[in-house]
Amino acid sequence: MKIRSILLLPFLLLTSVVSLAAEQTITLSVPGMDCPSCPYMVEQAVMFIDGVQSAKAELKSKTCAVVYDDTIASVEDILGATADIGYKSTVIKPESGS
Repeated sequence: MKIRSILLLPFLLLTSVVSLAAEQTITLSVPGMDCPSCPYMVEQAVMFIDGVQSAKAELKSKTCAVVYDDTIASVEDILGATADIGYKSTVIKPESGS
């Protein structure tokens, strides 16, 4: 029984470390989106970042909801991606653990 417990220990440690990675959701205000192709451009720029799982931009509200792994990507990475293509953005709604 002791051997079985010792063999399970690395697995349990690994799974506990993996569970520390948190999926985060933020909503960005992207006031520069003013044409039908703008949301697509913003989504593509954000999705290019490692760790971003989804991005949904909406022209009418001029927002973009982003789901990302905070152990890989950061809010600064996401804001930088929109700025790099000419769309300054700000966080209007941070959420934890979607």
